[in-house]
Amino acid sequence: MKKIKVVYIFLLLAGIINPVLHAQDADLDRIIEKYFQTIGQDKLVEIETAIASGVTIQYGDETSFKQIQKKPDKAYLEVLLSDGQILKQGYDGVTGWMQASWMGSSEAVELTGPDLKTIEEMVNIEGDLWNWREKGHKLKLIGQEEIDSNQVYHLILTKSDGDIDELFIDVNSYILHKMLRKTIINGSEVEVEVHFDDYRNIDGVLLPFTVEQYFNGQLGMTVKIKEVKFDIEVDDNLFTKPD
Repeated sequence: MKKIKVVYIFLLLAGIINPVLHAQDADLDRIIEKYFQTIGQDKLVEIETAIASGVTIQYGDETSFKQIQKKPDKAYLEVLLSDGQILKQGYDGVTGWMQASWMGSSEAVELTGPDLKTIEEMVNIEGDLWNWREKGHKLKLIGQEEIDSNQVYHLILTKSDGDIDELFIDVNSYILHKMLRKTIINGSEVEVEVHFDDYRNIDGVLLPFTVEQYFNGQLGMTVKIKEVKFDIEVDDNLFTKPD
């Protein structure tokens, strides 16, 4: 009898909880659909190359950069420092590399660890939320809350590699307002807070032109994008590690 009662109670709980879960899933799908409609995801998935240029400001020091992404798996970053030094990084779908003028050698070195992971993630033009289930990610709707006088939906994206992104999507505009990212670097968990602002429509795609990164509550870096171009032809050799 005790086993029957336990099973019966479990079934009752399942009957109560499941509709709630289904309702949350429906809300989550609706929010993501509205978010995709707002940012022009249908246009974004058709883009083959994206080139962004701008400046980064870190502790009063300003540097310029150019970032190039090419589907399905290529990325390139070039940074010009204020003292004239140049940093180049590339990823050809297999190998990540770096070439820096201050290294005392023109030879490019292979990237490993967090540096490799960063440039691998750069190839993702469509974003982590696109086809998140197929990518093996998990997405959860926490609820609705207020941040900086804005009502936002709080979502948690647990990616297949273990990294966790907390996403805060504006209830009214359905743009991404803020993100908290938890990742593992050198065996320790690091949390970065990212704020998105100055959204602009580029060829039907809504993009933030100002991105602020906070570390332990302190502003560490501001990225200001000056120009974005889509579907410009880019030679694959740009992404290949120089000999």
